[in-house]
Formats: sequence, structure tokens, C-alpha cells
Amino acid sequence: MKLIDGKIAVVTGGTKGLCAAIARNFAMAVAAGMAIVGRGAEKGRKVAEAIEAKTAVPMLVVAADLGNIDDVRQTMAEADARFGRVDILVNAADLTDRSPNRNTTPELFDRKFAVNTRALLFLMQDAVKIMEREGIEGRIVNIGSASEFVGQPFIDLYSASKAVLAALTRNSGYALMSNHIYVNYTAATAKPEIFHEL
Repeated sequence: MKLIDGKIAVVTGGTKGLCAAIARNFAMAVAAGMAIVGRGAEKGRKVAEAIEAKTAVPMLVVAADLGNIDDVRQTMAEADARFGRVDILVNAADLTDRSPNRNTTPELFDRKFAVNTRALLFLMQDAVKIMEREGIEGRIVNIGSASEFVGQPFIDLYSASKAVLAALTRNSGYALMSNHIYVNYTAATAKPEIFHEL
């Protein structure tokens, strides 16, 4: 029996790459339902249809630009409206645009931190409200990067945003442990199979 039997998961960035692999693994681990979140609605529908066809796990696609705070605040509301609960949130969405320090613009700085940091904070906040309302012992996983420690010169903003996310994760973990909501941070290099263990 898998530990996510009967649970509802939300995976941001779940329309491609590692994020889609996490979504597929959750479905195979017998999640009761799942929302995948990404900018590409059509790409998301294809991923969701493939997962649902293979596993029969009910899927929801939330088309959202996480740089837009209104989209962020709507994300958990849509998952809640569809499934009535959220047990697991995996924050895997991020922007990896190349931005050497000398070429960084205020606009790129704001967008990078809006997607990679601000969005994840408010997604956690909204997920926690649902978890507390339903009395759920919840799980939140924020996907980080080794670049937090050893960033290359062409991704300095990305590295900085992941360092901030790591700090937010640690502080959220301490703040929420008494509510039985557990918040963890893992590097993007981790194999998606680890999420069977949640």
C-alpha cells in the first residue's frame, strides 16, 4: 500500500520535464486525484490525458502564469473546487532564463523572483489554509537546485531565487510542524521516484 493512497496532490510546473514525471509517479502511487499547473494549457491537457488514461486517476489542469499573483491565488481555489481538499503540494515550477549579472534588468529580476519565490510562498499559504480546514497532515515539497550553493555566472538570479526559496522552506517547516504540515526542500537533481515516499 502506497503512502499517497487516497490523497490529492497539486504539482506546479507539471506540464513538462521533471514536473510531469512527478505527476506520473504520484498517479502510479494511487493518488486519488491530481492538479497539474502550468502556463501551457494544451500541453497540460496532453500530459493529464495520458496520465488519466494509464492510471484512471482524475486529473485537473490549471492554466496559470505564476508570475501573475491573480493566477497564483486562483490555483489552489481551482484544486479545492474540484477535489475539496489538498494533501500534497509540490512546487516544481520555475524560470531558468539565462541572466548574467551585468545584463540583468529590473524587469527580469522581478519576474524571476515572482515565479521562483513569491508564487511558491503564496501557493504554500493557500494550500495550508485548505489543509488546516480539512484537518489534513499535509506535505509540501519545494524543488530547489544545487545552484543555490554553486551557481554558474549566467544564472545568478536563478541561483539567488532558489537560495531564498530554501530559506522560506526552512522557516515554513518550523512554523507549520505543530500543525502537522511538513515542508521540505529537495534539489531538482533528485530522482522523481523519491516522491513515492511522501
